[in-house]
Amino acid sequence: MPRNPKDIPLILLAVLNVVLVIGSAALTAWATTYLPLLVWLPLSLICRAVILFIYLTNYQCIAHYHIHTPYFKSRHLNDLFSLMNFISLGVPHTMYHIHHLFHHKGNNDRRNPVTNTTVDFASSYHFSKDPNIEEDFLSFTLKSVFRSEITPLYKEEIRQRRRIQIHLEFIVVGVLWAALIYLCWKTFAFFYMPLCLFGQILNYTENYLEHHGATHTNRLDDSVICHSPFYNWIWFNNGHHQEHHYKARVHWSLLPEIRKLMRDETKRCTVEHCHLWNLPWLNKNRVQHQAASAGTPA
Repeated sequence: MPRNPKDIPLILLAVLNVVLVIGSAALTAWATTYLPLLVWLPLSLICRAVILFIYLTNYQCIAHYHIHTPYFKSRHLNDLFSLMNFISLGVPHTMYHIHHLFHHKGNNDRRNPVTNTTVDFASSYHFSKDPNIEEDFLSFTLKSVFRSEITPLYKEEIRQRRRIQIHLEFIVVGVLWAALIYLCWKTFAFFYMPLCLFGQILNYTENYLEHHGATHTNRLDDSVICHSPFYNWIWFNNGHHQEHHYKARVHWSLLPEIRKLMRDETKRCTVEHCHLWNLPWLNKNRVQHQAASAGTPA
C-alpha cells in the first residue's frame, strides 16, 4: 500500500500512462497496416491527445510529487515505480529527479554575473540574450527539450550514489527503444518519439508559465499561483505552485492549508482558471503585479 492513500489515483494514472503508450504504439502499428488512412489517422490523433494530457499530468503531478513525497515507504518500491513510470515519459526518472531539485534550489534564477549561468537548469533566464530578461516564450519552450544538461546531472547522480539506478534506467529505455524499432520502426519514428518530444515541449511550457512574471528572489513570490477549484481538483493542487515551492515537502493534498502562510493574493503573481492564462500575451495580472512591486501605478 502507498504511504498515503490519496496517492492511489496518481499511481493508477502512472500505470495507465504506460499501458496507453505501449498499447497505442501496438495499435498504431496494426492500424497503419490493416486500416485505411481516413480511419487510423483520426484514431491515432485522439489517442495522442489523451496520452499527452496524461503525459503532462505525469510530469507535473505524478512524477513530480513522487520526488518530494515518495509514494512508498520502501526505497526499492519507490525505485521500481520510478523505473516503470519513466517508460511512458521516455526520460530517466533519476535524471528528472536531480534536474527538478536544482529547479527548486534556483527558483527560475537569473544568470550569475560571475559564472554566467543559473542554478536552475530549467530557468527561463538560462539561455536568454539579456541576463535580466526572460527568454522569449516560444524560444524557451521549443528549444529547451534539446538543451538537456546530461553531463552535470549524471555527475550529480553519481555523487549521490545513484549509479545503479540511473544505469538500469538507461538500459531499460535502450531495450524499450530497440524493441519498438524491431517491432515497427514506423511506430517508433512517427508515434513514440513525436509523443515524447511534444510532451516535453508541453512540460517546458507549463514550467515557463508557472514562473513567468514572478520574483525569484522572494520565497513568498517566486511562483505563479492559480486557486481555481476545478483546476486544482483535476490536477492534484498543481495550481498551488507558490505554496509548493514554499513548502516542497508538504504532501500535495495539504497544499491549500499552506495558503494561509502566504502573502495577500493581491501582492502575489496570480492567474485565473489555469496557468495557461499566464501566457505573455494574455496575462494582465502579471503587468499589474510587476507595476505594484515597482511602486508604480499599473
